Formats: sequence, structure tokens, C-alpha cells
Amino acid sequence: MFRNLRRSAFTLIELLVVIAIIAILIGLLLPAVQKVREAAARAKCQNNLKQISLAAHNYDSTYQNLPPGIVDAPPNQPYAQNWPQNGVLSFLLPYVEQEPLYKQLTVYVGGTTYIPGSCVFVNDPSGPNWWPGALAGTATGWYTNTTPAVATNPNNFTLACSRISIFVCPSDDPYSNTTYTVVAAHCGMNTTTILQGPNSSTNPPYASLGRTNYMASAGAIGYTTDTFYNTYCGVFYSRSKSKIATIQDGTSNTIFFGESIGDVAKGSRTRAFSWMGAGTTCTAWSLPSITDWKVFSSKHTGVVQFGMGDGSVQRIRLLCQDVASPDWFTNTWYQFQRVGGQQDGEVIDYTQINF
Repeated sequence: MFRNLRRSAFTLIELLVVIAIIAILIGLLLPAVQKVREAAARAKCQNNLKQISLAAHNYDSTYQNLPPGIVDAPPNQPYAQNWPQNGVLSFLLPYVEQEPLYKQLTVYVGGTTYIPGSCVFVNDPSGPNWWPGALAGTATGWYTNTTPAVATNPNNFTLACSRISIFVCPSDDPYSNTTYTVVAAHCGMNTTTILQGPNSSTNPPYASLGRTNYMASAGAIGYTTDTFYNTYCGVFYSRSKSKIATIQDGTSNTIFFGESIGDVAKGSRTRAFSWMGAGTTCTAWSLPSITDWKVFSSKHTGVVQFGMGDGSVQRIRLLCQDVASPDWFTNTWYQFQRVGGQQDGEVIDYTQINF
């Protein structure tokens, strides 16, 4: 006699239990996967900062000084739009495996010859002015519109649209900005200033510009006539010519480059920095959780990463809540200013700011 051994199907309750178990497992595994992914992105970002900082070292070896933070007005004058406005990253192109792009740029080499909209890539070619004084009132940078609206230098503008992976943090998407692309950013002379173009513009198409997450550190607020804040002046500012050999605080204690979103850290993103005009960011507004364009910031949880002058990378935790109300003159604020400055001579307590 044969017995019927047919197996019955899952009941509805059993099926729901299996689905619930799978959902719980996914819920447990997903944060771990996200943590691994973020750790990998943070490590790649660290490497980017390291390579950019070492590129500055190579520049210093070639020219006996570091590149300028940005080629804006002379450091003892207020920001002015009618200067070349090419930022520090454009000087470092040959040292981050972008020499072919660098060699295609139209370059102003000094003297009295004026090449409209050209960039300056040789330190102080006609000293003491990088741009002819007589032409300063009419000279315009690589980005500016004229009438009718055209890019002043189509060649350099086109090259500035190149996307360079080492200039972008993998935890962020700086190409997601919806409203403006920042052409030039500068802090100094007691002010912070950006020049931005609308993404809606088609001539020139600002939205097509290559972006970056990495800005040079100007220290508290760059070069300024205010003696207190100038104590914490950083390595990079407008037309700066700092030398690694004369950084009094030591390269391991001095920020060279840091991350910046260029906008709010959370919510709808309106702007991002172009690498061609990426200039300087300051430390005076601390490291807030609620950010804007003038502070260092990142998409990493709770920290911002910085490339130091010796090529190492430091992770500094967020130090205050809101950029609108920084932790002015607190112990942590002073520690951050000291690591931003290059010649304050004050001892840094890293336990107060490191992650």
C-alpha cells in the first residue's frame, strides 16, 4: 500500500513571517552597507585632499612659493570683479595629472600685452602687479559676460567645463546645484565674497562648469588690516605667495585645503563651486552643522576633512550649530583658528576639535 506523501504549501501566516524576517535582515544589513560605502567614499576624499596638498608642495618646489589662493585684487584692497579670478586649483593642474588641459589655457605672461580674459599662471610676471594697472579697470576674468553676452575668453571657459574627478568628493554631487554656479570665491579684507552665474544662462552656460568640493584655507578671514584676525591669516589668500619653508606654525599644524559643499549641507542645493575659480574659504565662522557657502563643510557625518601642509589629512568634528551664530571666541573656536593660521605661534589642543 502506498501512502500519499504530498507536502502542503506555505500558509499565509508562514509566508508573512518569512517576509518579516527578510525585512528585519535587510534593515540590519542596510546601515552596515551604507557605513561601508561612506567609509570608502571618505577614504577616497582623504586621498584627494592628500594629492592636492602634495601638488601644492610640488608647485612650491618649482616656483619657490605656493600658488595664490586666487588672483583677485591686491590683498590690501577690497574684492573687485575686474581681475582674472582664476583660483588655486587652476595653478595645480600640472601636478594632479592635468598638464594637457593646463597647456591649452590662454595665459597672460606679464608686461603690457593684454590678452582679453586670459589667466595668470606664472607668479608675479610683471611685479608688483600681476595684472597691468592701467588695464585693471577694463580687464575681465575668464568667466565674465560682456554685451552682447558672450564668455570673455571662450577657450578658457570651455576648458573650465572639464570635469576633474580628483576635485570632487565622492560623498557629494556638486553637479546637483539648481540655481547658481560659483565662478569665484574669496575671503579677505574683513569680507567674504562670491561671484556666481545663473544655471539658466546659456551664454555662457554656467551650469556646464566643472565643479569642486575643495577650497584653499585663508585662515580666519584671509589677509586683513585687522590685527586680531590677521594673527590667524592662513597660507592662501588673494595673490598670496606663501612659502612652505617659512610657515612658522609647521606644516603639520596648518590647513592647506578643506572640503566645502558651497551651500547648505542639507535640503535643496542652490549652488556649487567651479574648480577654475575656486579660491579661499575662511575659518572665522567655525564648522557649523547648518552651513552656507562661506564655511568649510562636507557630506560626511559629523566631520569635515582637511589636507594639512605636510600632506596628512585631519578630520575635524563639527564645532557649532549654525553659521548664523558661530561659537565665537570659545576654546574650540580658538583651536580651529590656530590650525587655520600659519604664524600665530599658539599651541593647538587637537583633543578639542578632532573627531
